[in-house]
Amino acid sequence: MYSEKVNKIQSFFIYLLPICLVTGPFLPDLIVSLSSLIFIIFSIKNKYFKYYNNIYFKTFLIFWIYITINSIFAINPLLSLKSSFFFFRFAIFSILICYLLDKNKNFIKFFALSLFVTFFVVLVDTYFQYFIGFNILGIQSPQPDRLSSFFGEELIVGSFLSRLFPLVMAFGILMSERGIKHLNVVSILFLILTDVIIFLSGERTSFGLLVITNVLYIIYITRYKILRIFGFGISIFVIIFFVFNDTSLERRMIQQTLKDFTSKSMVNIENNELASHERKRNLFVFSSQHESHYLTALNMFYDNILFGVGPNMFRHECSNQKYAEGEFNCTTHPHNIHVQLLAEVGIIGYIIFLIPLFFLAIFFVKNLLLFNKKNTLLHDYKSCLFICIFLTMFPLAPSGNFFHNWLSIIYFLPVGFIMHATLSSNDY
Repeated sequence: MYSEKVNKIQSFFIYLLPICLVTGPFLPDLIVSLSSLIFIIFSIKNKYFKYYNNIYFKTFLIFWIYITINSIFAINPLLSLKSSFFFFRFAIFSILICYLLDKNKNFIKFFALSLFVTFFVVLVDTYFQYFIGFNILGIQSPQPDRLSSFFGEELIVGSFLSRLFPLVMAFGILMSERGIKHLNVVSILFLILTDVIIFLSGERTSFGLLVITNVLYIIYITRYKILRIFGFGISIFVIIFFVFNDTSLERRMIQQTLKDFTSKSMVNIENNELASHERKRNLFVFSSQHESHYLTALNMFYDNILFGVGPNMFRHECSNQKYAEGEFNCTTHPHNIHVQLLAEVGIIGYIIFLIPLFFLAIFFVKNLLLFNKKNTLLHDYKSCLFICIFLTMFPLAPSGNFFHNWLSIIYFLPVGFIMHATLSSNDY
C-alpha cells in the first residue's frame, strides 16, 4: 500500500503547487514530475491499479502512445519526444490527485486554502501594480498597457487568474456548504475584483474566457446565481468607468482590438513579379499575426492530414516556404491548440483529443435540458470543474502551446478533481 508518510508528503507538496505556479514553470513542473514518478512506482509495486481503470486515463493513454510514436518520425525526433514522451506525467498527476482526495480527507480543504490565498495575493498584487506602477516586490510590467504582477516579463497574470477562476469557484461552493461563515458577502467582492483586474491586465483572451465562465456559471450553476449576475453587472459598470478614465487601457482593449480585426497586411509576391502587393482585407481572425499563424499551421495539416508534422514541431516547419503564409508565419506555436494539434498530430491525434470534448458537450447539453432541475452540491461542483476543461478546449480563442509544461499543469489540475467527483460521488 501507498505509505501514510509518503501520502502526507505528497499532499504537502501539492498544497504548494498554486504558490509555485506563480514562480514560473520550473518549481511546479518539478513537483508534478517527482510526485507522478513516486506515485507510479508505488502503484506498480503494490499493484494498485484501481485509479487507472477509467475512461479518462484510457483515453489519455491512447493519445500518449500515439503522440510518442508520432514523435519518432518527426523532423527533430529528440525535441519532439521531449514534449510527447514526458507528457505522460500530467495524466499520472491527475490520478494522484484523485487518489489523495480518497485517502486524505483534509486534502481538498488545505489545497483549496492554498489556492484561495495564492489567488487573492496575486489579485491584490496586480491591483497594486496597476495603481502604483510596480508590484509589492518592485516589479514593473514590461509593457505600459499590460500588467504582469509576480510573473515579471511574462504577461500571463490574466491567464493565471481566468483559468483558475472556475476552480476557485468550485472550491468556494464546497466550502460554503461546509459551514464557512459570511462567504456570500466576501464572494461578491471577490468576484467583482477578479472580473475587473482581468480586464485591467490588458489580456483580451483572458477577459473573453472570463466572460464565457460567467455566462456558463449563470446558466449551469444553481447556487449563488443571483449573486453572480449582480456581481458581474457591477463589474461591467466598474470596467466602463476605467475605460473612460484610462486612455492606455481604452487604446489596448478597445481600439487595438478593433484594429487587429480589421488591419491590412502586406504580402510579398514570389519571384518579385511585383515589388509588393497589398492584400486589402476587411476582417482578420483575431489579427493578421494570428491569421498568419493559423494559415501556416493549416497548410502543414493539409500536407500531412493523417499524422501531422510531429508534436511541438510547428516551430521547425513554419519557416518552410511550402507552409509559410503571410508575414508572421513563424513562431514557437500557432496560438490555438486545435489548429496546433491538427498541424502537429494530424486528424488521427485530433480525433482522440476530441473524445473528452465530446463527453463535455454531452454534459452541458444534458444539464441544459435539465435546467434548474438539479440542485445538488455535486452538480454545481462538477459544473465548475467542467467549465475549467471547457476553457482549456475552447476552440474560438487564442491559446498557449499545448505542450508547454506550465500551461499543461493548469490544464490538467481540474482533471483529478473531476475524476474523483465522478468516481466517488458519494463523498460529496
